[in-house]
Amino acid sequence: MPLLNMLLFTAAISMTSGIAQSGKLRAGGNKSFATPAERIESLLSQRFGFGAETIGGAEGVMTEITSLTDDSLLTAITDDTPRWIYFHPSLDGQTWQVPHGSIAINKYKTIDGRGVSITWQYGIPNNDRGINLPPTQTPVKNGQLNAQKGQLIMTGITHVGDLGWPYAYEKPWFKNGATDGLEIWGGKHYWIHNNTWKRMSDESLGAYHNGGIPDLITYSKNTFFETKTGSLIGNGTATDSGRITIAYNLYNTMVNGRSPGEFRNMHAHVYNNVIGYVNDEGMRVGTKGRVISEANVFDMGCNSAVSGPRVIRYVLPNEKPNGILYSEGDLVSPKAANCPFTLDEGFVTAPTARPFPIPYQYKLLKSRAEILKFVGTPR
Repeated sequence: MPLLNMLLFTAAISMTSGIAQSGKLRAGGNKSFATPAERIESLLSQRFGFGAETIGGAEGVMTEITSLTDDSLLTAITDDTPRWIYFHPSLDGQTWQVPHGSIAINKYKTIDGRGVSITWQYGIPNNDRGINLPPTQTPVKNGQLNAQKGQLIMTGITHVGDLGWPYAYEKPWFKNGATDGLEIWGGKHYWIHNNTWKRMSDESLGAYHNGGIPDLITYSKNTFFETKTGSLIGNGTATDSGRITIAYNLYNTMVNGRSPGEFRNMHAHVYNNVIGYVNDEGMRVGTKGRVISEANVFDMGCNSAVSGPRVIRYVLPNEKPNGILYSEGDLVSPKAANCPFTLDEGFVTAPTARPFPIPYQYKLLKSRAEILKFVGTPR
């Protein structure tokens, strides 16, 4: 069945199915879209990269969230029912407190925050004290999300941790926070698109082997700022590699490291990203990491080193089997390239062969100005 016809059929079934959760979960449409099929197709038409076949909850129940103060959203993301989840306009500007502990998102879910400004708070809200001052409240390991089963789409959500602000890049680093964001631990088909990640005190958006092989993933058009690290991709003890596309993301001012990521046992295609001021790690490749880096803007400054040398592109020499970082067309700012605290070494360039094939078509933006205009300028 053609995709559009399938979507229309699915939406019709979903609209008549409905569910009830304390009267807060219900089937329905949204004024921003004429039909459920339009809502679904308008998003799925934007998929690309290794995660391009992700369908999320496209064949599931259209589920509108009308309250963030009961268990409606928690039930919708964790139950066994495939769902396309969206939010009633009355929730614009509201916050959902992610419950304590690690919450497992189930398979075949779409979390669609388009058109409504929703914040997911992962730790203590407004914990705004300097890093060397006592926090407003003592942080605990609060809410965190994990995904293990695959088939997840997430878009349009602002994710906020409890990292104290403002903070300084000095000991004890990031003591005033204890939250991670979303961690993909295994499974296939993920598309994490056009979200904001802020004030996470550890991984904002991770994908690594934790009981499975994370595979067929795209991270696109996400913004990271005022946060400790961007992404940890893979780990060093895995027996097999997954595949991930990282494209059009903005790693903004005051992201401390792992931007766009630290890679092990993964095949990663990283292109058309903007990496702004990063104090510690830009792109690091360890055990059996395979990274193709193209047309990324490394617009990093030159502040004194705090937790070790600052990294632009770097292959860890002591991790075996060696990783491979292939770089072609990356744009490194003169300030970053000439900074005495900076490492930018270990990568290979054309005509050396790429470390893995890329099975999809893609477009590289042609200049620093074009990339900054499309992706955004660090601040």
